[in-house]
Amino acid sequence: MTDKERVLDVALLAPRGSLLVDGPQGGSSYVLEEDARILREAGFRVTVWAPPGSTSALVTRTQGIRFRKPLLSSLEYCGHFVKANHGAVLLAYNEPTVAVLAPERTIVRFDWPTPLPRYAPWPVARRRFLRARYLFPSQALRDLWLARHTFIPLDRTVVLANAIDSKVWGPAPPPPEQPLRVGFAGQWVPEKGLQVLLSAWPEVEREVGSAELLLAGGPALWQRTNPAPGARELAERVTHMRSFHRIVVVGVMPRQGMPAFWRQVHVAAVPSVCAESFGLVALEAMACGRPIVASAVGALPEVVGDAGILVPPEDPVALAEALIGLLSDTRKREDLGTKAAARARMFSLEERAKRLVELVREVARGANLRPC
Repeated sequence: MTDKERVLDVALLAPRGSLLVDGPQGGSSYVLEEDARILREAGFRVTVWAPPGSTSALVTRTQGIRFRKPLLSSLEYCGHFVKANHGAVLLAYNEPTVAVLAPERTIVRFDWPTPLPRYAPWPVARRRFLRARYLFPSQALRDLWLARHTFIPLDRTVVLANAIDSKVWGPAPPPPEQPLRVGFAGQWVPEKGLQVLLSAWPEVEREVGSAELLLAGGPALWQRTNPAPGARELAERVTHMRSFHRIVVVGVMPRQGMPAFWRQVHVAAVPSVCAESFGLVALEAMACGRPIVASAVGALPEVVGDAGILVPPEDPVALAEALIGLLSDTRKREDLGTKAAARARMFSLEERAKRLVELVREVARGANLRPC
């Protein structure tokens, strides 16, 4: 890396609705902070912008929003960001308005299928959007997004899978078989399918006498500017079911504690009902050598592969049958656990870092950016 490349500016913009905090938070926020660390370690001068209320030590500046209407709030939030970072490569997370304001130097990363603004097909806006780059964590999300934005050519998009640090997320032998534990981790919201797992659980208990369900996370894991719909109701249901089912609430854990969580369970349940853009929680459990039972939605089949069992979403009967089958078959659990650990190693943090740095340099060259 030359001296010129070492001092190139890169500015990251968090979504308007997400708070970056020190401590436990949602997977998309972890990825943003991971990107910031990768780019800083590569020698770039990195700034991180986020909404007010963000407390992460990585945040350089918070940007308030006066307008309530989505279009106006987007223009205000992104406009301030673009203006203040006029000589930087811009990496915008689920904020595609940045692409129309400064297309040549913008990479928009999508962690969910955020659409382009309604005015995107207009001729002037369209020409600008065509000059930006679009980054996706999975082929599934890219395909879904491109089907909606058919005027964006494939070569303006990049798939860069999420990853985990293999030095932290390593496999471990399964725990003793009494009790047989199923683990769930993540945000307690309807999209993550916890309600499906709770509906399936009584049948699992009936068929597997020692079965125990461990729940990590909670209704406020993803730090948002507004409460997540349905989260409070799910938390109340968990509290109710704990009274007469073998359900252990581990609660919100620091990220460094999650490998220990997965290593104390026998099977990981990822029963999402939405089209997951990646499924980082599945990858983390796989890296710890745990077989997966996951919904066949979004990118989960892409991530899980042959390391688990895929079931239809929102089908508690199918979910219960898959969990019962794995809990009742030690050899199958061990086989899938071995495959899970091997597959997780394919999602290399080193490779992800290398490709992200290459993409930023490519955009900088195309925009003819010069270090300050």
